[in-house]
Amino acid sequence: MAQLTKDKLQAKFEGFPQGTVLLNVVGCVDYTINPTEHKQTAFSYLVVEVGANGKSQPIMNGRSVPKEKVRFFDGGPVGESAD
Repeated sequence: MAQLTKDKLQAKFEGFPQGTVLLNVVGCVDYTINPTEHKQTAFSYLVVEVGANGKSQPIMNGRSVPKEKVRFFDGGPVGESAD
């Protein structure tokens, strides 16, 4: 398991303002279609907020974002699935 120190969590991402949160949700859905067929499907979503200008932007640390302003974008393929 990866552990992040407070210094790492407060580090600045290059090209982004201090406090920017670059949030990605990554996971895998594991399911069985029938007793002999097992599937796994990986997923990745980038989580952003809609700014006052209507454009997507990174979420800033320490701010509350109303659920109506949260958007999920497909983050693309995540490695090989076990199909």
